[in-house]
Amino acid sequence: MQPDAQFKEVIRLISEANLAQAEAVCLELLASDPADINLSALLGAILLKGDRLGEAESILLEVTRTAPTFAKPHQDLAILYVNRKDYLAAAKYFRLATEIDPQLSAAFSGLSHVLDRLGDDRAASEARDRYLALTPANTLERVIALHHKGDLKNARIECGRLLAEQPESLGAMRRLALITADQGYFKEAERMFLRVNSLAPDSIVAIMDLANLYLDQHDYVVAIKWLQQAIEREPQDSGMHFKLAQAQLRIGYGKQALAEYLVCLSLNPGDTQAMLGRGNALRIVGRGDEAIVAYQQCLDEPAIFADACWSLSSMRTYAFSDDQLQAMIEQDDREDKTRHAATLLDFAIGKALDDRGQYDGAWQRYVAANSRQREETHYDGAEFESYIGSLVSVYDEKLVTRGQRLESTDAIPIFIVGMPRSGSTLLEQILASHPQVEATAELPYLREIATPLNTRSLDSFPIIEINDDGLRSLGEKYLEATAIHRPEQRPWFVDKLPANFPYVGFIHKILPQAVIIDARRHPVDTCVANFRQLFPQGKEFSYDLFELSEMYRQYLRMMAHWESVLAGKVLTVHYENVVADTEAQVRGLLAHCGLEWDNACLDFSQTKRTFSTASSEQVQQPIYKESVSFWRHYEKHLAELIESLTPEG
Repeated sequence: MQPDAQFKEVIRLISEANLAQAEAVCLELLASDPADINLSALLGAILLKGDRLGEAESILLEVTRTAPTFAKPHQDLAILYVNRKDYLAAAKYFRLATEIDPQLSAAFSGLSHVLDRLGDDRAASEARDRYLALTPANTLERVIALHHKGDLKNARIECGRLLAEQPESLGAMRRLALITADQGYFKEAERMFLRVNSLAPDSIVAIMDLANLYLDQHDYVVAIKWLQQAIEREPQDSGMHFKLAQAQLRIGYGKQALAEYLVCLSLNPGDTQAMLGRGNALRIVGRGDEAIVAYQQCLDEPAIFADACWSLSSMRTYAFSDDQLQAMIEQDDREDKTRHAATLLDFAIGKALDDRGQYDGAWQRYVAANSRQREETHYDGAEFESYIGSLVSVYDEKLVTRGQRLESTDAIPIFIVGMPRSGSTLLEQILASHPQVEATAELPYLREIATPLNTRSLDSFPIIEINDDGLRSLGEKYLEATAIHRPEQRPWFVDKLPANFPYVGFIHKILPQAVIIDARRHPVDTCVANFRQLFPQGKEFSYDLFELSEMYRQYLRMMAHWESVLAGKVLTVHYENVVADTEAQVRGLLAHCGLEWDNACLDFSQTKRTFSTASSEQVQQPIYKESVSFWRHYEKHLAELIESLTPEG
């Protein structure tokens, strides 16, 4: 076989993924002509495809030095560095490839993705535009580029045209589903993804698309089922195990999540996010001392140093050493830190200064962190105030007392509502200590059912039109959704989500047997506690003291309304009273729930269960009295907050 024919044979073998044979032929040719740059570049590409990155790097670097105007090896080096997650090096070599060959569209595509990773949005957009200019219309590559650019409208149009020409193209079907999901049309995207899955049932990509769709919708139970299917097919994929662990953690499956993080780390010991996740899982299953050790190990990993510091700061029993505090300050002073890392470090440093009684310095850190968060957040307090006003108007006494009265005895939910950081986790722990009560997690189901029915549609609220059968069906839907969180099937179960306070009237209508508890705390203590706590999501009002005070006022307004139309339905439990006279408050709480007295409810710190909130360590200890009037440490900074919380007149 002539050299040219042998070269083509290598290309064919690569296209058939026969890398071992391709390498053998390539080495044979190089033995005859070791100076052939094309063959050396080809060998580097083969090694790259075989994930032999060290060998590939040596060869490709030598090729680029010998032939600095050869674009393809530069592109291959860039891909190699992407595989290593060295995005700066990848960007360098993609740029060199595009400068050498301005028609190399794949290099512009790769450059745009790498620049996205590096956060250089403007340069990424420019690279993507160059790629689009080089890519013919109505091709999948062009659709993908438009999608990545964020031009969803034109991406959808071109993908539709592509499917008209190639109706059986699974790649185009999948891309249209991805675009549809990004446009917010969940049900339509779900149908499309299921169609792709039915046509390619063994495709890991199709299965993971469905898993990711449900993860994005916070439907973790369904997402877990798809992730488990994917792992059955690819058990060595650490990324899938990580996603499964994250989903399990979100619904309170702490033991299962911990096991998955350990699998992930066995497959990829350097996975820093799994290291951090392991600490989180240990924490929520109540193994706080082990969680602290896990977080401390993460301090040695620069990529997650800030995350580990913040995680340690949220452990009430942990105190930073002077050396650790200095290390955090030094990291925070670095010019190259991300905004997110700066926020995490400010909260952690604030906690460390708090513990040292340096309250002014701590407050400055909390202000800086929250200001940074607020700049990146959309929150409209006036919109929420208007929404509360609508609920007050719609849920009059006539509406809340009209409807089903047949009370199901299958399960009695105990809803704990209120403001965050008001003692709701403490009440949950007290109730969960009762042998007839099952704790769950911060469940999303009530809100998911309630929101579309309690949002104005034209001139009406849909809830007004629902008859008794419809209300009963909604209650059954809620109980069915929560069943997976109630494996012991005890007669009562706790659904603790403070943000459910606008839905008290709705709860009463669909679940008349439900018990409702309002966890309440001193308003200034509540607002300060929220301001000192970085929440993962959903509490954007906590980043500004005035908006916090307005939220508190709307909460009081809403709860006062529920008391006026549902007198006696809601029991308000003040945190300060629980601290001052625990037994009396626990007796009143159990009586309101219809539960008999049990001494275990006083010894609640001994109850072992899964936690998912910032108060998890606190409620595993006896009553924590230091939280009462903690705000006075910051009183000099709170004049405007106190004034805004003071009732008018």
